[in-house]
Amino acid sequence: MEGHVPSGAVIQSAGRQYGHAPDERGRHESRIRRILGRDRLIVVGHSFGALIAALYAAEFPDRVRALVLVAPPPLVVMPTEGADPFALVRRRLPERRLPDYDRYLSGYFDFQALLGRDEASLSRYFGEFREFYAAATGTSAAANDGDAGGFMTLGVYASLGRSHDWRPALQQVRAPTLVLHGANDLQPESDSRAVAAAIPGARVAVIAASGHFLPDDAPEAFAESVSRFLAQVP
Repeated sequence: MEGHVPSGAVIQSAGRQYGHAPDERGRHESRIRRILGRDRLIVVGHSFGALIAALYAAEFPDRVRALVLVAPPPLVVMPTEGADPFALVRRRLPERRLPDYDRYLSGYFDFQALLGRDEASLSRYFGEFREFYAAATGTSAAANDGDAGGFMTLGVYASLGRSHDWRPALQQVRAPTLVLHGANDLQPESDSRAVAAAIPGARVAVIAASGHFLPDDAPEAFAESVSRFLAQVP
């Protein structure tokens, strides 16, 4: 997205080395506001980062000028009503990959075992999911170079709990909100629309010829959609 991010934007992305636990992200956001000299920010989040960005905008509505949620996961309510992202990947995997995937997932949420790893091995372990996602979507997997996030990612999963309903909280969002959905994303469009429905006045835009990673799949269309939206923000 280099060259396309508006001044004053904060990028939140799940599974990146620069990610942090939600409370630490809030502290970094405060530093960013001081550095930029801005009281209100344009906040852009992708995937799990979109969920965190939305919750931040709900908790601190006066600090967010505009909110862009890219491929947000259907985790506003848990348990989820439809298939979760891991089940969606399994449905599309070649049969020969299913045993490996099932073994992988059996340890993915074994938090006690995962806590026994160090940061580097945990980040590489979470990064192995990319290979299964690529196999399910017929795309090329990004290199597993240890940037998937270790204990940060584990902390995000643990913070979700087993049961919650964040829709009342998201009613507190006051910023104009755009939810972007890739037409070829494994997550159905209805998931993105469900997140948008929880936020007052949120609009949805569907980007053709793109999947879950919209900025990579369709950078020009992504930039155009965000720029057009922000041009209408006071």
